[in-house]
Amino acid sequence: MKMLFLLILLVPFLAISQVDDQAPESSYLLYENELLNPIPTKMDEFREGLKEHNEEFHSEDPYGARVYYISSGANSGKYMSAMGPFPWSALDELQDDSKEHNEDWEENVQPYLLPQAHTSYWRFHPGMSTFSEDIEPDKLLVHYYDVRPFEEERMIKLLDMTGMVMKEKYPEVNYTTYTNIFPSDKEGKDLALVFFFDDYSWLGRDENFKDAYTDIHGSIGWEQFLTSWKEVKQGEESEIWIYQPELSGK
Repeated sequence: MKMLFLLILLVPFLAISQVDDQAPESSYLLYENELLNPIPTKMDEFREGLKEHNEEFHSEDPYGARVYYISSGANSGKYMSAMGPFPWSALDELQDDSKEHNEDWEENVQPYLLPQAHTSYWRFHPGMSTFSEDIEPDKLLVHYYDVRPFEEERMIKLLDMTGMVMKEKYPEVNYTTYTNIFPSDKEGKDLALVFFFDDYSWLGRDENFKDAYTDIHGSIGWEQFLTSWKEVKQGEESEIWIYQPELSGK
């Protein structure tokens, strides 16, 4: 079984089941993701304006922004600007000093964008993420999932099973987990799991997750896992993002 299929299977079990992460609602960290669709004939102006804007206003935490080029999926050719992580209170502080920021955006970036921009807020779950502190990959594999309502309890049980497999069999895999703070039934992106990698060959690794799972939970457990997976998921979407350091503030 290819690594890509392994990642697709694990997304909902790692993301929904522990949404509180033991953190108070007032202290959890989030990211502001802004999908940017530049005008094809104004690409140079867009990139230069975004570069200067981020260098001026988004070079330091908690407002640091990283920009990615989306190379696969329905949003291919667009860019994603991810600001954070930060607590909600940071937006109040930003609002108090936003006049210069907004004017620069409206003058140097907005004129080179098509109107299909989209902003979303994602809660970061450190307890459901594992990655090396010194990791600096230039590619991200992003999985979005639409999960059926009222299935959280089953997710928790499945997480206990699959989490054990990941811990024992794949400790080197680096990923982060997020839940959509304002999900939309129309959009169908309730949660996301992001994997970091450097070489595309990583996507083709044959990890044989079925054998790893069966080794720990038995063949009957594997069949039950697949059945439950089919029952709790109602949609999915994946993208590859490529980091753009020259456009990023940090």
